[in-house]
Amino acid sequence: MQVPGTEINYYGAAALISNQLSLKETKTSIATWTHGWYYMDVIDVSQLVYDIFLSPTIRIPGHLRSPFLVATQEQANFLKEHGFQNSHAVGLPFAYTEHDPTTERMPNSLLVMPSHSLTHGTTEHEIEYLDYIQSIAHHFSKIVFCVSTNCISNGLWIDNLDQYGFDFVQGATAMDEFCLPRLRKLFDSFEYMTSNAIGSHVLYASMCGVKVSLAGPFRPYQISEFHKQPEWGDPTYMRVMELACSMSELDFIRKKFPWYVTEPWLAIDCSEWSKQEIGFHNKRKPAELAMLFGWITEEERASLDFQDTALQLDLTDDVGAFLEFIQHRFIDSQTLLTLIDTLLARKRIRSAYILAMILANQNLGNPLIGITLTIGGLTYNNSEECQRGLKILYTQQESLPLPVKYKSHLYEQILAPWISEQISEALLTADFPRMAQLIEILHAAEPRSRSPLASFNPSTYPMLITPTP
Repeated sequence: MQVPGTEINYYGAAALISNQLSLKETKTSIATWTHGWYYMDVIDVSQLVYDIFLSPTIRIPGHLRSPFLVATQEQANFLKEHGFQNSHAVGLPFAYTEHDPTTERMPNSLLVMPSHSLTHGTTEHEIEYLDYIQSIAHHFSKIVFCVSTNCISNGLWIDNLDQYGFDFVQGATAMDEFCLPRLRKLFDSFEYMTSNAIGSHVLYASMCGVKVSLAGPFRPYQISEFHKQPEWGDPTYMRVMELACSMSELDFIRKKFPWYVTEPWLAIDCSEWSKQEIGFHNKRKPAELAMLFGWITEEERASLDFQDTALQLDLTDDVGAFLEFIQHRFIDSQTLLTLIDTLLARKRIRSAYILAMILANQNLGNPLIGITLTIGGLTYNNSEECQRGLKILYTQQESLPLPVKYKSHLYEQILAPWISEQISEALLTADFPRMAQLIEILHAAEPRSRSPLASFNPSTYPMLITPTP
């Protein structure tokens, strides 16, 4: 966890994009990227263009926080009509989360997300809401509460949940770098979700296919909850919060989103509508977002776009399409080396092997190419390529003073995990010829391994050929 720099860092949004680009560090930006759902009507430009407070006394004026990245094209058009031409519909950050295929939805399960406090709250409404949830519990096989971090910090909900016998999980916090993917996994685990207040959680759960309802003792936002925020006192902020509170009333919600106001067990799937509302179809490629953030140049974006497309083609296992794309795109060798590195990290050996052969045919001698050729040659029984890789490794290790950090990366993060796995398999099957090949690769890539393992003779290791009882 770390304190977010500016808005794009809230709830781990910047980290989400950074990870998708395999960037080594998450940067910050003064760009505006609307991070929550604007369920209210947008009638004032200050709802979308606002100052950001880095501390109670330091702020970045809203009109300087360009470009302006919003969820929908309607919002982008609204800003352009009011003079903010550098506005783009890119979808909300949560739209960029991905489903984990190992996550299974629990049938007839209910996630309860009660209204949360910003700074301080009371427990007065908790009992009334808990009584309601308890009264409908027989409709569901499992019920879990999701309690916001602020509420937990303020001593709310937990004691009463314990008394009523309900389990709970911790909700969102702006400082959680992994907040968005964590919430995605949570929503993908439940069939139903209910709340007693409108908010981003409603749209996020809906996008994930959860059947969402607003039911029980409803609790609209109170303007007093914002009085202790650092922005309070700023006329624009106060006006926007007053609008948000007035549009959180149940009558407004029932009129604008009637399908949500229902008993939890009667809720319906409205994921398609939610995708429109969250801007799912406005999503940009991660590299384009990075350029809008000011992280990278146009040239760097082209390189990242190339890698993104190549990685997607690799996942289809269509070798022909992958090779055709690579051969018909002019790209520098460094970009291909970075792509090989990423593929190996993902254990996508075949595509990395193809790229290594292409670069080796261009007489590019690089230890990463040597490692990839040896791994690929051994995996696909191509002794000629394996030997070519070994030759590159021996030459590079003996003639070029490689940076220690790079050598460490090649050995510890790429070669060692693969060799460890292969040696384990060879030991289990008593495949001594393969063991000898693996040790030769180790010798070539890591000179320090040559002395103690200079020769491998199975007869000196009798335990390797002793049958397991």
